[in-house]
Amino acid sequence: MMTDAGLPQPSDCQPLDPRVAIDTAVEAQEGRMCVLRGTACVHDATVAIVEVSTDGGESWHEATLTGPNEPAGPVEWEHPWVPEAPGVHTLLARATDSRGRRHDVGRDRLRVSPA
Repeated sequence: MMTDAGLPQPSDCQPLDPRVAIDTAVEAQEGRMCVLRGTACVHDATVAIVEVSTDGGESWHEATLTGPNEPAGPVEWEHPWVPEAPGVHTLLARATDSRGRRHDVGRDRLRVSPA
């Protein structure tokens, strides 16, 4: 199932199975800004914060929540990024819910082409 923006939608949120999805259908080129997007969902709370790492978890940056944010429903997020080097980059996303629980569940790879 897809969201209104065409992003993968986390489905069937369960209390012990929160979802954070990263959409890697983005074209990324060294030195040029691209926008990373995804969705996050937790079962019994709203999503308070989504953070994104573009360096395999060494550093984290807060993403912007861009859609409705209802308990047990998906919320869309986005984060601008300028890749500094070509190659395959490991992207991570984590969500913190309105009860303060952190969910480290989104992981994907994105190929960045040279300038």
